[in-house]
Amino acid sequence: MRILIVFLSSLALSAAPILPTPDVTDGSLSLAVEDIGTSGLFNLVLTRGSVSERYAFHNLDIIRNVAVGGSRAVIFGALTADAVGPIALTFGAGGCAPGACYSNLHSYSWLPWQANQIVYPTGYTTYPLSTGGGLRFTDFTSAGVLSAMISARRENQSLAGPEYIEFAYSWDLGGSTNSPLNHMPEPSSIYLVALGAVAVSLTRVWRNYPVRG
Repeated sequence: MRILIVFLSSLALSAAPILPTPDVTDGSLSLAVEDIGTSGLFNLVLTRGSVSERYAFHNLDIIRNVAVGGSRAVIFGALTADAVGPIALTFGAGGCAPGACYSNLHSYSWLPWQANQIVYPTGYTTYPLSTGGGLRFTDFTSAGVLSAMISARRENQSLAGPEYIEFAYSWDLGGSTNSPLNHMPEPSSIYLVALGAVAVSLTRVWRNYPVRG
């Protein structure tokens, strides 16, 4: 009986992480999270006026930072103490249902922020969220420029300077507020598309190659 109660209780647990107060916002959108039944997935709900759009996610333990500007929402989260994001969503893309696209975080547009993606100060690198790494948003202009302070850790303990620092960085998301959601395909999909293009090209060459008797 106790096992059954624990099982039923686990079904009732919310899949949606707690949504923090936005670091910066211009009030163009309101945000909420909601469970998608007992699927283990949740929606991030973007609302402007009386219209709402829902974007499906799963495997996101916590949303740490949020920025809203120009009818865009950017979230920075964590999955088992590993950073995911920042992820930018644009109101007007129509939402993203589990059956219409990937329900995984990898389906969405990530903004680069790690040391292997952008230039960090010399001698410093990314470090885990579990020990204080990550970022905090500081501004989001109407022109679509998103700013943040990114945490960095000294790579070599023998180097001079503080062990931990923050440095300013910004992303230019552009002024349009109705650009479509940019899905990030899995690498295998990219390879399949590339192989398909090669196959088509080779077929055309073979068909046009003169037959010699």
